[in-house]
Amino acid sequence: MNNEKKEIRFSFLMLYCIAVLIAVFARLGIDIMDAMGVFTYSYKGATAPYAASGPLLDKICVLLTGGSLVALIFAGALALSLAVAGVLLFAHLYGKDAFGKHTVDALIWGILTAIVSFICFFVVVLGLFSAVQMSQASGSMKAGAGLAVGGLLFVVAIGTLLAAASLVVCACIVRGGDRRNIAFKMLRAAVVCGLVVLVCVIGTYAPMTSEQMNTGALGLWLVIDIVANVAMMLVAVKLTHPVAAKTKTAKAVRA
Repeated sequence: MNNEKKEIRFSFLMLYCIAVLIAVFARLGIDIMDAMGVFTYSYKGATAPYAASGPLLDKICVLLTGGSLVALIFAGALALSLAVAGVLLFAHLYGKDAFGKHTVDALIWGILTAIVSFICFFVVVLGLFSAVQMSQASGSMKAGAGLAVGGLLFVVAIGTLLAAASLVVCACIVRGGDRRNIAFKMLRAAVVCGLVVLVCVIGTYAPMTSEQMNTGALGLWLVIDIVANVAMMLVAVKLTHPVAAKTKTAKAVRA
């Protein structure tokens, strides 16, 4: 059991190392292009009417140039790729052994994967804007304890979402049997869970569209996101319990 846990930790560690290495290479490329003068910056956000009003995300978009837009897309793709890889790696390592007893493991690896994804994202993104641009875009953001709590809730929301995805995939594997049934169960799970995530994303994004971000409403929706993710986790665990019991009974009969 200890050797198995070591192998699991080693597998996730290698995944994280690869993702961070890619992010570092991307940041190095941006810095080299900046030194060569081929990476440009836009200061349009400092001029009217862009500086006068608008949500924070809109102001950030005004600051994008062609190079920073491509790099931002890359940073998001890297973070999302790591998230998907973490879910698939969990399903590969635990698979049909995930009879609800690895819920805590899914939560731990989900939050760790979310943290590393954000690290990779910001390693790249913080190289896209100059100090002047960052100060221009931060006018709509209230610093302090509220921002720290919001950031923590956001990480937990993404982490629990990844944990839920991991357990849902494992539940499909446990209940599916052959590959065809597993594929159809995963398709159905994607529809149901996708609708839940869709509602949560719309609700979470809405408070960020105002000129002064509604941190109270955003925090409330992040809590709702976490509750929804935990609910999906519990449903996935519950769905595996009957199958686990049948499997153990069959093993006992064969013995």
